[in-house]
Amino acid sequence: MSEFRSKEFGGLTPTELDEIAASGKPLASIGYGYDCRGSEETSSPDYGVRWVGTKGMGNYGTAVLVGLTPRGKALCRSGRVARLLVDGCPAEVAGVAASMPYGMEMDVWSLAASLLGLARHGLDISTDWSGHRNFHRATGLESSCSFPRVCAARAIAARLI
Repeated sequence: MSEFRSKEFGGLTPTELDEIAASGKPLASIGYGYDCRGSEETSSPDYGVRWVGTKGMGNYGTAVLVGLTPRGKALCRSGRVARLLVDGCPAEVAGVAASMPYGMEMDVWSLAASLLGLARHGLDISTDWSGHRNFHRATGLESSCSFPRVCAARAIAARLI
């Protein structure tokens, strides 16, 4: 019978953690195998580990670095912005999306970029759309995002106007 293994990140040096934070890349991902979430501690007081996208499971998700000090927070944020830029996000949207709920999701930041363009051409994005149907009527855009993600895209675009 197989044994469960914990993902641990305490063996990474502070320099390695700085490089990972600046890149915006996740530390690790696990998916329904024998790997499980381990400690959320690192060898640097600047960082901690947060598991995201776990689907409520102990053996599923992605480990990302989070800043615990002003220095760590700044490096993690710049890494998220860099990652968005690599993924094709417009620079002005990336600067805001990196700090917003759902902002790292491609569907959300691309919708935010579309809404920003419409807002700059006169669309009032402060209107309460109250659902996908009203959103489509007001914008002409189709979205496969959940409505909370549509609202997150609107919040990103609103910060840029």
